[in-house]
Amino acid sequence: MTYEELKKAYEESLQKCSELKKIEDKDLRIEHLTELLIKRNICSE
Repeated sequence: MTYEELKKAYEESLQKCSELKKIEDKDLRIEHLTELLIKRNICSE
């Protein structure tokens, strides 16, 4: 591989990592909100 190819592959890897982090953050947020809804529904019964 040339330097330019390695650089491009590295940059693509960084981009994918960033996208995966955003997805992980959203998953954690969904999990948290789901827990809040469950607690709310239990308390309102």
